[in-house]
Amino acid sequence: MPRQDAMRNREAVIEAAMKLLGEEPGASMQEIADRSGLGRSTVYRHFPNREALITAMYFHAVEDSWRRAEVIFARGLPVTDALRELCDMIVEVGIRNRFLLGHLATAADEMRQTRTATESPIRAYLIGCLERGEIRTDMTIEWIMNVYQTLSMAAMQEVAIGRHDVADTQRMLGETIVGFLQPKTPGA
Repeated sequence: MPRQDAMRNREAVIEAAMKLLGEEPGASMQEIADRSGLGRSTVYRHFPNREALITAMYFHAVEDSWRRAEVIFARGLPVTDALRELCDMIVEVGIRNRFLLGHLATAADEMRQTRTATESPIRAYLIGCLERGEIRTDMTIEWIMNVYQTLSMAAMQEVAIGRHDVADTQRMLGETIVGFLQPKTPGA
């Protein structure tokens, strides 16, 4: 039972940090503890420093995007529709986790890991599309994942700084990814 309590406490801290740091980026670990309803020592037991908490928040956001991607892919949509919905979703996840955009350097190694993670439903979906010839086959999955992640991060930042609104950003990201992955026509 203590293991479940520890996991529940860890999740409570991450959720509280996501909300609080989204509102007040300079909030202290004590304020995060207060928001989570847990003691400061409990927070530090799970996250010895702010960087460890930010890294955990990053993985939490990745897992959220993976769960949402699985729902999109399970619907069996045509590839172009699935990719557009994937782009819509990733912008929404970015908005929810906008605090993390200012701390990407803290999770740089983790970002590289998620591109190649075999448990990534996005990677698995794109590999399947490659194998079926539904997307261009002249690029490696590593390149495709890198481009997808880089463009997604750029789109999230565009919304965060107010350069483009959410709907426009989702549309432009979707069209860019679909255009990038469109299979080459013979002779082109």
